[in-house]
Amino acid sequence: MNNEASGGMEFYFPVRERMYHWVRSSSLYSPAARQRGITVRTMFRQEEIGASVLVFDRFEGGFYFRKLQSLYLSAGVPYLMDLDDLIWELPDFSISSQMPPKYLLAFPESLISGAAALTVSTHELKEHLEHRYPGKPVFLVENCMPAWVAPRHGALIANTDAFKMGDESIRWFIDLLRLVFEHGLSIQLLGDNQNLLDQCSDIVVHSLGVYGRSYLLGLAQSNYRLGLIPVEHSSYADCKSAIKALDFVSQRIPTVASDIAPYRRFAGRHGMKHFCVVPNTFESWKQAVETVILQIPEEERQEGKEINAMLKATRDTQFQQWLAVIEFLRDRLPNPATMRRISRKFRPYGSAYRRFQPIFKPIKSRLQKLLGIS
Repeated sequence: MNNEASGGMEFYFPVRERMYHWVRSSSLYSPAARQRGITVRTMFRQEEIGASVLVFDRFEGGFYFRKLQSLYLSAGVPYLMDLDDLIWELPDFSISSQMPPKYLLAFPESLISGAAALTVSTHELKEHLEHRYPGKPVFLVENCMPAWVAPRHGALIANTDAFKMGDESIRWFIDLLRLVFEHGLSIQLLGDNQNLLDQCSDIVVHSLGVYGRSYLLGLAQSNYRLGLIPVEHSSYADCKSAIKALDFVSQRIPTVASDIAPYRRFAGRHGMKHFCVVPNTFESWKQAVETVILQIPEEERQEGKEINAMLKATRDTQFQQWLAVIEFLRDRLPNPATMRRISRKFRPYGSAYRRFQPIFKPIKSRLQKLLGIS
């Protein structure tokens, strides 16, 4: 258990770089989860398992995972099995249904039988599993969109490591962001400002990196309706370039920026209609931002409000459902000494998997294509 005194818990998932992982556990990465001492780790990122709650799924069934389950069962350590579909009744046209039952069902059924509890994505799937495995605890954990995906036609904040606002500025800026959100725009943060995210993660999405080709392509494809470049005035900020203004305005994003030297000079030199600089006060920013927002059609803004409300509700729901799972597991976790023993036994298998996975993964993919399985 992680941060046991504060009621925290640590979850250990198979693979992070899959959409499946994010839709099933995105809410566990939120500031609300961190405040409760809830953390998430994924395999192949750290050698030590720690005192984590392992969460299996049906997509990973190699020897690495079979050995891991065996160690957990022999030590009497509880784990979870997560399911997102009724694998016993896959349609004939499903790609997965072409796999031999030995690979499709045998290991998942073993995982289900040994699991302390099951987590499932729908009410109907929960009913099926409760009927199939009477007495097995089954928890509903519904899917939600990852917290790093913002709907199109939103607002983009440029606030990187180099440009961070102090606490005084952040207070009024958060009030401004809530106003933008109420108008129906999604809000995406460019770069990193943990202070900002911790105070308004319910409305701000953090995903875009600041560098590279993908960043510029993201700007070009997301149709942002508003760009925000808030910068606290300082001699350091005055010496920066106006690169973010170039990024935003070149993609026809109406932009509001702080009245500091680089953006003041950019505005005076180019006289762009949709780029303005304003003093760092709530009223000045509110007036400039609402001037842009009110040019967006009312129908689009109303649709944005509905989408924002839907996304927030699904993330909040998933988090509350995970909290129910945590409460169930609280008195069932093993002591750290047991987990250290498992880690020592498991380390050679983990090292072998890391060494040979790059070799066998392309071979596996090639065979699946030849057999028409993928």
